[in-house]
Amino acid sequence: TNYHVVSGADTLEVTLADGSTLPATMVGSDPANDLAVIRIDPPAGGLTAASLGDIDQLRVGDPVFAIGNPFGLEATFTEGIVSALGRTYSPGSGTRPLRNMIQTDAAVNPGNSGGPLANCHGEVIGINTLLENPTGQSVNVGIAFAVSINTAKRSLADMLAGQAISHPWLGIAGRELTPALAQDLNLSVTKGVYVVTVAQNSPAQRAGLHPAFVSESQALNDSSLPPGGDVILAVDGTPVTDVDQLANYLDSQKRVGD
Repeated sequence: TNYHVVSGADTLEVTLADGSTLPATMVGSDPANDLAVIRIDPPAGGLTAASLGDIDQLRVGDPVFAIGNPFGLEATFTEGIVSALGRTYSPGSGTRPLRNMIQTDAAVNPGNSGGPLANCHGEVIGINTLLENPTGQSVNVGIAFAVSINTAKRSLADMLAGQAISHPWLGIAGRELTPALAQDLNLSVTKGVYVVTVAQNSPAQRAGLHPAFVSESQALNDSSLPPGGDVILAVDGTPVTDVDQLANYLDSQKRVGD
């Protein structure tokens, strides 16, 4: 389920299809990815687990199905398609963005959070998490996001073990380098991540990455981008052209301490 669904709760309950209600406990969580694992003692006869899919097999346009309790309407089933893959959503200032999300036009509303997004084979390929609406209303306009099941798989073992989840980070703010920007900054390369700021006491600072601005406050108060920042061209030989690519590589290929 989603961490925001269960965080701060005094008690947890799970209602099964036959109407029976069972107490649940939170086993572990990954707040940075808005994920949590809860556990129940299964009833006599057990339960059938849903199979987990793989978003690497997913394509834009594939049919998907969302299950949840929108507005308290239990076991609501909606359908749509994959609108986009690899989306990044920033919940707010100072928070870690949710990355590699699935965007869908399947109707998702308040109460769908934590429910499964499934493919046409019935495999869970995402956890319905949030919706976007430019009007500010919490109602569906055809843009919803799900945390991918691949993201959940990476931290699932640690969550089941009740271990604290930590994520690799670099500690930079960067800008996608374009030929026009490279010309303005008099750079010899035209693709990569231009390092705009480096956080204090961050891995990037310890590694000696040099930012364009000496501080975040200077970056906020200056409308133009000065020369002098480093350019990150690749990670482990894998080219990167924007911050999302860089962060996704760290999330998927690296662990804290590497």
